[in-house]
Amino acid sequence: MPVPPPCPWLFRRATLHLAGRPPLRPGALLVQDGRIAWLGPDEAAPTPPAGAEVIDLGGASLLPGFQDAHLHPFIGAIDLLECRLAPTDGPDRAAALVAAWAAAHPEATYIRGSGWGYGAFPPAGPHRRWLDAVVPDRPVFLKANDGHSAWVNSAALRLAGISRDTVPPDGGVIEHDPADGEPTGVLREWPAMLLVADHFPPPEPREMLAAGRLFLERAARFGITALHDAQGKDPHPELWHALEERGELSVRVTASRRLHQKKGAEQLEGLLGAVGKWRSHLFRFTSAKVFIDGVVEGNTAFLLAPYANRPDTLGEPMWDSPDQLGRLTAALGRAGLPIHVHAVGDGAVRFALDAIAAARALGAPADLRHQITHADLIDPADLPRFAALNVIANLQPAWFCRDQSFPTITLPALGPERAGRLYPLASLRRHGARVACSSDWPFGGDTVTFDPLESIRTAVTRRAAGQPPGTELAPDEAVDLATMLDLHTLGSAYANFREADTGSLEVGKLADLVVYDHDLFALPIDDLPKARAILTLLEGRPVWQGK
Repeated sequence: MPVPPPCPWLFRRATLHLAGRPPLRPGALLVQDGRIAWLGPDEAAPTPPAGAEVIDLGGASLLPGFQDAHLHPFIGAIDLLECRLAPTDGPDRAAALVAAWAAAHPEATYIRGSGWGYGAFPPAGPHRRWLDAVVPDRPVFLKANDGHSAWVNSAALRLAGISRDTVPPDGGVIEHDPADGEPTGVLREWPAMLLVADHFPPPEPREMLAAGRLFLERAARFGITALHDAQGKDPHPELWHALEERGELSVRVTASRRLHQKKGAEQLEGLLGAVGKWRSHLFRFTSAKVFIDGVVEGNTAFLLAPYANRPDTLGEPMWDSPDQLGRLTAALGRAGLPIHVHAVGDGAVRFALDAIAAARALGAPADLRHQITHADLIDPADLPRFAALNVIANLQPAWFCRDQSFPTITLPALGPERAGRLYPLASLRRHGARVACSSDWPFGGDTVTFDPLESIRTAVTRRAAGQPPGTELAPDEAVDLATMLDLHTLGSAYANFREADTGSLEVGKLADLVVYDHDLFALPIDDLPKARAILTLLEGRPVWQGK
């Protein structure tokens, strides 16, 4: 049976955040047939059509739906069902939580979890002995909150055959205890982490669907109407398709699929095949995912100058050369597909920009919307290259602060000068770069969330929640609230290839909207996350209605 059209909506006395233009207050907005049919001053509001829902917002905010341009929905959703730690949980608290989860799940042959933070442990990281004391008989695998390290127990090391003599795979690190040379139980980067993780059975499809529904409910509650699945590996496309077929998919999804450094041009056929196969009203592939480096916390981000606490290393890029990546990028570009690049260190950012420039020199189109995501540290000389090469900076503003790991991990690793120019948002904008915003959930800092209001508050203040004025990280890189709302809506819509129909309030665009219980501009900035979405619409249909 055909789906009936959504009912009309007329919103009165609203603060309309138009995106890209000053807010309109008091404004009115009419939705018909799933699109914005009219907007303008409240005093000129049209007569509502028959059957319309008329809502007087009393000055509260109505915005385009938020768009998260880089996160890992099913990875994070499964985390919700497994042993969940907080980034602030130290050794005793983390071990107690693992013990409690193991006791509550005696049937679990393997114990998976995530969320521990580097700053809650000594600089060398956690130790297998703390897990062995509470779970000696079952393998335990716990991802760090950034997803780039794992903490495992002795049973997991035995399962994987990891000993003091194991040679780490390329791109991976097996940490060893200096006292006895044995593995500590910390594995850095996925080449090493997979030595254990590959022995764990994957979640069942029914578990993943159930977890996906939990994620979608949260996304709707946060006012998110579109997102980018930043590593759309199997079986994620099948899961998105199943949810859409059942009428349960309440966001628009774009996705990227991994381009592997150890494979050559032969992998392009499969990647382009996925792009052609998965293309529906709500879900499609748009790019190839590329990893250049790891993270600063594990000394695996690729830097231009050595680590301050490890002068023997710069970190290592995961590709042989920018030209190698450039050749594959050019081949993808000729098929109309851009790359979506993980690059954290300034060396990795330059490597990615050089690869994109190399692809351009080989004849790749100039308007592909390549993206560099994270870009935590950028050499000043590379800031103007984003605009020059039409590269989107895809940033995670919830990280723009001195989190718990900053004084003990990040600052010693980078030194004061480099640490003081982390996350150069304002500088990128001054140099004309396009910017999109995202969460990278479930990976992050002290606050692991994908609530856009948390992200926006941190970017405006450059402080973590609860930190007083005077503790800002690189305060000159702060931007204002209106800009951050734009970057989480229209900026991310451009990165998601959705700006023609979404991302701003304009007549004719789809009615992907979120209504808040406050005027966001009237709230003290530190109180911004206290605002609650009371209605989220996807194409004029409610996917969330709160109080």
